[in-house]
Amino acid sequence: MVRHVMKARLPSPRFAWCLLIVAATLGLALAGAHWRARQATDVGERLVVEGHYRRAIRTLSRAVALAPDEARAHFYLGIAYSRIGMPEGAMAHLREAVRLAPREPRYRETLDHATRDTAQDVCGDRCAESH
Repeated sequence: MVRHVMKARLPSPRFAWCLLIVAATLGLALAGAHWRARQATDVGERLVVEGHYRRAIRTLSRAVALAPDEARAHFYLGIAYSRIGMPEGAMAHLREAVRLAPREPRYRETLDHATRDTAQDVCGDRCAESH
């Protein structure tokens, strides 16, 4: 009985170079997006500190779109939403910041503070009386 053994064909050097170029291009594109997200986060943080909350929301929303795993962008976006009176947006982004960076104490503290403030706004004096 004759066995046919198939030999694995290695890709041609040209094909290997093409794959390498594609991988490098994708890596650079991802790194570029992350770098742009960090820049936008830095600008957004500064805008929050300066009190330009609506501009900060636009800038930080772009940062989050570029790098959804950027906890600091979510943190400052949550603060900006809070400062313009949008507690739902604030809570969502503060929770995400805590989820992404659970060991960052100021994220947790700010979320806890926002949670208390939101509860106070919802139930008013009844909450204060019951606690």
